[in-house]
Amino acid sequence: MSKAARAAMIKTVLIMAIILAVGALFVTGWPTRHLGPPDLAKGLISEKDWTDTGPASVRLTTYFRRRFPPRTRIETFKAALADEGFRPQPKFQSCHSDDRHNPKYWCETISNLRMEYYWGALPCDEWVFVDWSGDGHDQIGQLTAGYGKACI
Repeated sequence: MSKAARAAMIKTVLIMAIILAVGALFVTGWPTRHLGPPDLAKGLISEKDWTDTGPASVRLTTYFRRRFPPRTRIETFKAALADEGFRPQPKFQSCHSDDRHNPKYWCETISNLRMEYYWGALPCDEWVFVDWSGDGHDQIGQLTAGYGKACI
């Protein structure tokens, strides 16, 4: 094999390797996902929480309520979570039916008072979320946090 042919083959292999590597990163959720839980959740989520997320959600809610008590400015709260890698979630529509036999659907817009932090990759994802309500003065009224997971 000539030097030129060998160089062309090496170049082709390198380009294919780069394409596969970038593709693998996107399949795993990069750059929108993290490799592990947020630093603030370390010690609040354990391996035992994998089968029951309830206790971790209680610990997270307690932590966030202590860190951001009522009347904390919402902008301060959102900036602190964004610094940790949390992202705001968009508004969405939730539609319901009154009754199975006479389906009369109604929809409501759910506000974007939620920030989430995702990590993991195929086949499993994990996340921490924080929901809050305002008090009408750009301050936190209530907040609830939780831990979730899902596998395909």
